[in-house]
Amino acid sequence: MLELLALLPILHYFLLYFYSRPRKYDLFKTHSVQYLDWIFVPFNFLIPYAISFSWTVFLITLPLVTFMTFILHLSWKKRADSHVSESGRFTREGIIHLIFMSVQATLAGTLFISSRISVWYMVELLLLLAYLLGYLFVIKRILKKDIMHFNEGMFVIGGCVLVILRMIF
Repeated sequence: MLELLALLPILHYFLLYFYSRPRKYDLFKTHSVQYLDWIFVPFNFLIPYAISFSWTVFLITLPLVTFMTFILHLSWKKRADSHVSESGRFTREGIIHLIFMSVQATLAGTLFISSRISVWYMVELLLLLAYLLGYLFVIKRILKKDIMHFNEGMFVIGGCVLVILRMIF
């Protein structure tokens, strides 16, 4: 049943597409949504095969991760592709992305604190590392940003360090 989580990135993509059309926002310019978020299809599908998944751990972790994701979204307010309007309110796309990112980050966090049950655990870590490195590539090479916002940097660099440490230990 947990395998149905693999549908979440697909639902996320189509909802963002549906809600961005009236605003004439070109979703295809958002590289993370267009390319990177698809990594979460196999990631989500493999979760029950990689760890001893606990809904309790997931639900306890979700509010904290949602708060951190909320803060991250607010820091994007000045970007052109922001999900937060100038008045500080979330757009419909912002709410959808906030929910998606919160669930994905909670699943990633659950991966770190749960016990491994198979070799799929290492595959999950590699998928997560591929997402983080891909995100860094998009920021540095495609968007040609010299610096990231502090929150983004913590997310990407901290995530890479955590994944590598978890691979070792």
